[in-house]
Amino acid sequence: MNLLPKAVDEFRNRDYWDQFFDKVGREAFEWYSDFIDLANILCKYIKSRDEVLVIGCGNSTLSNDLYDTGIEHITNIDLSDKVIKQMKKQNEIKRPNMKWLPMDARQMTFDDNQFSVVLDKGTIDALMSNKSEQVLSDIDQILHQIDRVLRMTGRFICITLAQKHILDHISQYFFNNKSWLLRYHHVQTSKSFALPVFAFVFTKITMKNPLIEVQLYNNADTNWLRFNELSEAINAIQQCQMTCFKKYDFKQKFVPGSETPIIDLYAENNQTKRRYQMIVVNSLTKYRNKPFAAFIVPKSRNLDWLYSTPAGRQQIIVNAKHTTIAFIYLQSDQEYRDLEQVKSEMTNAVVDFKPVNLPNNFQIPFLSSSEGVGQVIIRERSSSFIIEDCLYGNDNEWKRRLRFDTNPNLIQSEINLIANEETNDFMPDYSILENDYHGVIVACLKTHFLATKNSQPSGNWLLIGLGGGVLTMKLIRAFPKIHLTGVDIDSEMIRIAKKWFGLDDSLTKCVIDDGIKYLQQQVEEKSINFVLIIL
Repeated sequence: MNLLPKAVDEFRNRDYWDQFFDKVGREAFEWYSDFIDLANILCKYIKSRDEVLVIGCGNSTLSNDLYDTGIEHITNIDLSDKVIKQMKKQNEIKRPNMKWLPMDARQMTFDDNQFSVVLDKGTIDALMSNKSEQVLSDIDQILHQIDRVLRMTGRFICITLAQKHILDHISQYFFNNKSWLLRYHHVQTSKSFALPVFAFVFTKITMKNPLIEVQLYNNADTNWLRFNELSEAINAIQQCQMTCFKKYDFKQKFVPGSETPIIDLYAENNQTKRRYQMIVVNSLTKYRNKPFAAFIVPKSRNLDWLYSTPAGRQQIIVNAKHTTIAFIYLQSDQEYRDLEQVKSEMTNAVVDFKPVNLPNNFQIPFLSSSEGVGQVIIRERSSSFIIEDCLYGNDNEWKRRLRFDTNPNLIQSEINLIANEETNDFMPDYSILENDYHGVIVACLKTHFLATKNSQPSGNWLLIGLGGGVLTMKLIRAFPKIHLTGVDIDSEMIRIAKKWFGLDDSLTKCVIDDGIKYLQQQVEEKSINFVLIIL
């Protein structure tokens, strides 16, 4: 049965809607939410004394349900004469005070300031199927009429899927008019939709600058997020939409070995600082007795192979023997008291990814390693990099890391730390040859020179890309007779290498330049005298 139009223009056609309601018959067409879903929000903003206008009412029972809660001053309008006659006949005895009028929301005939509430559920979504000039003109006419018929302190409540073009256009309309309080509620619905449902509540007030408040993730107890910039509020809403879509897509069908993309989660009172990241992973084999769990990754271990790669996460799943695990990643710049705090803050987010076949009272186990939340000390942070000291394991093993914001999941430099008794602080320890690419380079060079019976090589060596200075110091320590020149294009890197990674510029010559250009210049000037070059 073709209930929805094939062409956008049909949405504005009175004959289409008459035919539509003929096909639907007496069954109420509720689109994507009903009164049970919306009751908390509607009853918060609509009181029994309010004069309510419902635009595009259709044959929805929403007005009936509102009336039955004691909100009786309701006027319903719709473009379809047939549905208005049908609804009027159904309600004239049981709900005598409710009015039903055939009317175009673009050209309402009501008086100015006649209503204290205007309610729309899906009408603007239906009309605004694209961003054509005609569609935007129609929407602006409706919004202008709503503004006209609403009294001061009146509320326009718009129930919508908040697709981006709708979210942007409606929000900009009321934000630019200045004298509105903009509130956005995320609605918990009983129907299964890939996109979440929102209730926009725009309140007409007298003030110079609009207020913007957002309440996300179906939680009426969540603190309001307040924004000064509309773009920030829209970004928060779209982040919520993306999280809900990922959840919906992942839960539709169990796919062995599949993972969600990384899900960013923010603190309720700060939508600019990421509090957690989460990846939900399915096992390759189902474990009947252990269907679902969460795993809290210690904050110093996010970049370890075991937690940062699909193969590593599968290894955790095999060891834990759970069918699906939600991996929770703590952020190095955030403070966490203990595992219980993480569990308390993340339970709702984890529950959202619980397999649909599990009972509501299923207790989700939260797993972790013996390290607990882990420990990270931020030493320095700028807009482009972060330097942090991380505690590994339970043996008081500390490491210092340099990461760039452009690629936060890659460690640019890392060095072991030892206690400096004189300063009561840490200092780099170059005595340990790590099993990383620095260690491989040093080991290969050692092997080469031993094979050539030259255990103490000398001469001028060139290292292009000084970075944190870790490789520089390991080379000097391993080959004390060499004269090493390190080149880096960024003077800030040399400062960081000296301050945080123990680079001794009395043992190496530091050059600030583009490495390739420096090398080319050496060739052109015929002054190149390096016996070994490391790129």
